[in-house]
Amino acid sequence: MKKAIATKTTLRTTMRMVAGGEVMTVTGVQSTKPVAMQLDMSGSMVGGKAKMIVTGGKLYVSMKDLTPAGKFVKVDPKNSSDPQAAAFGSMLEEMDPTKTFDAFDGGLLSVKFVRAETVAGAKLDRYAVTVDTAKALKAQGQPAVAGMPKTLVYALWMDAANLMRKVSFEMPGVSMTMTAGDWGKPVSIKAPPASAIVKR
Repeated sequence: MKKAIATKTTLRTTMRMVAGGEVMTVTGVQSTKPVAMQLDMSGSMVGGKAKMIVTGGKLYVSMKDLTPAGKFVKVDPKNSSDPQAAAFGSMLEEMDPTKTFDAFDGGLLSVKFVRAETVAGAKLDRYAVTVDTAKALKAQGQPAVAGMPKTLVYALWMDAANLMRKVSFEMPGVSMTMTAGDWGKPVSIKAPPASAIVKR
């Protein structure tokens, strides 16, 4: 799967996460070469609606209580003295499927073929992927999280080209489903205009 993904530098994703009864949905488009991403989020976790754009090595965030409507703040993800940079960077990592699969390498315990299924009209193979959560987080440079189960089983669907089309997991109080498609198709991700940038 990782070899297949390496041949495709763009994709579109949708994600639905439920945590503590709160629902967040995310639609995204990203490029791995050059690195760029645009995420449109909705849900109480982000104050209703939010947008994050990564391009040119910078992060632009538009979010209630942080910016006026339609405006963005500019963040340098490499600025270790900026706590917001770390927080937003961590959020982007969680929503980037390619980074998630890198973490699988650090904590992978087993992979089991479940069955062939048709999902949204596509014939896919479903796998159960069991991961050591502490080791997977460490592989992402993240600390262990209190309350996380020792292992987590991801349901993972792949197409005939070995590209991930859907991944999900559930644990007490939290569930997540992400779908991916349009692998390798052209995308356009641009920084907001200067007139839309405001100071924090």
